[in-house]
Amino acid sequence: MKKIIFALSAVALLGSTLPAQAAKPGGSGASIRIEALGTPNGARSSRANAINAAGTVVVGDVYWEATFTSRNNWYAARWTRPTGSGAWLAEDLRPLLPPSRWSWASLVNDAGTVVVRSEDDRDGSQYRLLVVSSAGSTIDLGLHVVAAALGDDDTLAGFRYDPAGALPDEPLYWHSPYSIAETL
Repeated sequence: MKKIIFALSAVALLGSTLPAQAAKPGGSGASIRIEALGTPNGARSSRANAINAAGTVVVGDVYWEATFTSRNNWYAARWTRPTGSGAWLAEDLRPLLPPSRWSWASLVNDAGTVVVRSEDDRDGSQYRLLVVSSAGSTIDLGLHVVAAALGDDDTLAGFRYDPAGALPDEPLYWHSPYSIAETL
């Protein structure tokens, strides 16, 4: 998994210099297409972290220079493409999220729902889990939780951790981002 994320990140970082390319792994089999995702206006670089099964939404993070509302750092982004071809549309997710030191999008489903992990400025730099729906609403799942899987029906699986490390991780399941986590 780390190799795939690294490869996607490298493609996103170099995206502005790479034209779309097709290659066959090992000289046979299905073609692999490498495409430049681009960056939102004003961004320096970008990284891709996940793609949905339909191949129409990619999530990751974008490096921004400091502004009045955020510092220099990586912040969550979503790229969408309404059809199987054409240009990717980059979306800065910062306006949909609470103020943070950094954020990154790690999961996406076919509906375009995105899971974001954020270092929250409001809570003394603790880690917060957020869900951004395809319609742009934001659901706060709280502090000290991590999502490991996102279903196409917006179900989530993950865990709660103790930041002090004194307690074991607690496996969790959400019927939807709007539901209370169920301990497994």
